Amino acid sequence: MPGSSLAPEDDGVSETAAGAGSAATKAAVPFEHVQRWGRACIVVLALFVPLMVFTYEDLSANLTTLEFVDADLPVSDNEILLNHARLGNVSTAAVVLGILGAILWLVWQYRAHRNVAAVAARKPRFGAVAGAGSWFIPIANVLLPPLAIADLWRATDMHDSGRQARWWRRVNPLIGAWWVAFVASVALVARASALALRASTPDELVARDHAFQLAVLVVIPAAVAAAILIAVLDRRLMVAENAPAFRDWQGWTTRRGEPPG
Repeated sequence: MPGSSLAPEDDGVSETAAGAGSAATKAAVPFEHVQRWGRACIVVLALFVPLMVFTYEDLSANLTTLEFVDADLPVSDNEILLNHARLGNVSTAAVVLGILGAILWLVWQYRAHRNVAAVAARKPRFGAVAGAGSWFIPIANVLLPPLAIADLWRATDMHDSGRQARWWRRVNPLIGAWWVAFVASVALVARASALALRASTPDELVARDHAFQLAVLVVIPAAVAAAILIAVLDRRLMVAENAPAFRDWQGWTTRRGEPPG
């Protein structure tokens, strides 16, 4: 029948329009696979957490031998050398993973800022260079990095009508928890490193290892919070990137339980 031939043609038109919308969206995004960088950073953080657990255990073993030495109790030289070797290996691995994770984070954050600037309804306050570069500004880097991440959060909020409180008052608790844990871990690692530089006696070495143990206990939740934060922001960014291709879908801007506007 003549009428029946219209359905396949309509489907073809719909598929073509959808494809054109998707292509237009991809063309508007500078980096199509920014989530891959986020996932790579999450993998490094996932490896970093068990490595910190091993570091804590090796520090405990090293503390035991140091306490034996300090108390003039018999302890094997081989055991001392073995503990030092294991602690040196995990410390080196932690430094390597830390540097790799920092590089992946900066690449991911730069690209996320670029993509958000291309698809956000309102212009973000932090550009890509300012966002990633905020980590390298002395003194200001105590405050600017979480504000840059909060800007990513705000810019990817599909429910943000602009009528809420100002953006710096709406920082998600996840960002606050991550940043507090991160700053605390950096401060504790710096303190432990300072003790390590001047440690020579058994008592000073014991104090050094206790300081590193405390730092490790804070580094672990900081790494977990960072991985969760990246995963959530990647999800929000993916939604924001795809929203322009499906502007008529009420789900982008309608909260659960609210009638479509």
